[in-house]
Amino acid sequence: RVLALVDDETEIRAAAQRAVDGAIASNTFSEDEAYDYGRAERFADFEAFAGGIARVDPSRIGKIAERRGKLGEAFLAEARRDGEGYVLDQPMSVRVLTRR
Repeated sequence: RVLALVDDETEIRAAAQRAVDGAIASNTFSEDEAYDYGRAERFADFEAFAGGIARVDPSRIGKIAERRGKLGEAFLAEARRDGEGYVLDQPMSVRVLTRR
């Protein structure tokens, strides 16, 4: 939810999900396994988060600057504190497919 303020992948993820579902429905692939898990990423502070997402994709720099206030608010609202800084939890989903 925090990164979506800079790089919203909602549509691309939905399209990917539809493609996988379609491949299974058409019997092109079978689903062998599916599971969900959580991924935790730690940051010293908001600046470390902002710098990290800019390094991954420098095209985000302008949006980070433009939305810095809202991004910082979202970061603090979503991140949980731990002894070493802040943690953002990201739900992940895996589907293992086999081509038929």
